[in-house]
Amino acid sequence: MDSAILGLDPLMWTNVKLFIKDVLDLVPLPGYTDIYCFEDHNIRNVELCGIVVAVEQNLTMMIYTVDDGTGTLTCIWWKDTIDTEETISLGSCVRILGLVCTFKDERKVKVFDLDVISDPNWELLHTLQVLALRRDHYNKPFDISSKVQQNIDTLKQEMKTRKAIAPITTHSPYLNEKQVLQQSVLELIRQKFSATTPLTVKELQFDDDIYELAQQHIEQSEGQAPTRSQVLSLICDIFNASKKEGYIINTTGNGGSYKLFDTHELEQEIMDIIRNTINDQTTPNLGGVSHKYIYSMIQYKYKRQTKAMINNCIHSMVERSLIYKTDQGTDKGTGSYMILDD
Repeated sequence: MDSAILGLDPLMWTNVKLFIKDVLDLVPLPGYTDIYCFEDHNIRNVELCGIVVAVEQNLTMMIYTVDDGTGTLTCIWWKDTIDTEETISLGSCVRILGLVCTFKDERKVKVFDLDVISDPNWELLHTLQVLALRRDHYNKPFDISSKVQQNIDTLKQEMKTRKAIAPITTHSPYLNEKQVLQQSVLELIRQKFSATTPLTVKELQFDDDIYELAQQHIEQSEGQAPTRSQVLSLICDIFNASKKEGYIINTTGNGGSYKLFDTHELEQEIMDIIRNTINDQTTPNLGGVSHKYIYSMIQYKYKRQTKAMINNCIHSMVERSLIYKTDQGTDKGTGSYMILDD
């Protein structure tokens, strides 16, 4: 399939319910990493249900072999993404969400969520759902709309134009080299992962584009080719810095699962707070809504978000004229704001 329309298939961004035999029979899409052909679709992530028949572990991962009656599959769960130290016991029925991959010619799944199922009916339900989805959806070809087909050349040209603009050159000149690298990595994450896709440092370390970007940064900074350990360490530092600054947030509260924070969602929430606050007042408010009030309302909804991220988002909205200041305030992080369309 043409790369310009590769991501238009909804199954590309879905945890596709499958049998293990389906996963073992997947054919890699030529020219792409961890993308596979299934029926007339391209997929990456799967949902499986089966019985744990073997358990292994090493310093960095738990390795579960799962059997659903159609075959057995190795499922790798990185220890830095596991919420609990409890080992899943043999014979447990589990539901697995993960990324399909191939390592040393062996098909595996990199787990980003694993649940022990206590209700035996769940496995039967999964089987029925797979059969129904295959009949009603998987077997049907993915059709491209006529408008997309008519404008495919325009889409290709736009993709080439975007690719030609290196993310590393589009950032503020006040950022240091490592901050520029961090913003470039975040841009790659936005392009390659959906807002709901769980993130781990291991996923980023094993992403070819992110690895190459970090490798180039070290080469330019130190003037020599880095070791693999140096590159992985730098990616880990970027991941931790992004968590600290709120670009990557914890989704469970206990450090087990992360996702890229949607700054567009935060901007919309800020605008809604300003608009609703002004509209709820009985007398016209020309003074705007205070920074302190906006911050407290955002913190109430996004309890895991950092103060720095909220302040940076407000500052960015002012720079792009989405909102404007009615009172400059005396210190950084103060003042009041209105919306231009009000």
